[in-house]
Amino acid sequence: MPLPQINETDVANILPELENIQFLTQGGQKVVFTCEIKGNPYVVKFLLVESPSQVTHQAANEITMPPLDPAQLIFLGQFLLAYL
Repeated sequence: MPLPQINETDVANILPELENIQFLTQGGQKVVFTCEIKGNPYVVKFLLVESPSQVTHQAANEITMPPLDPAQLIFLGQFLLAYL
């Protein structure tokens, strides 16, 4: 499945309530942007779909998580993937 051809301006036109929209990454089937809604950080993902059932299946595979408290995270530092 090809990636959607979309940029920050397109995202702002599609979802005008988003603020501070910035491209984050692309790969697999999605293009991902960071954004804010009423000052809260979010990511928004775009993908091309061929049928409504494909949307339902894809949405079921996505996970929404609340923001994590940085005090609860463990920082491992930098390491080279070649060593894994």
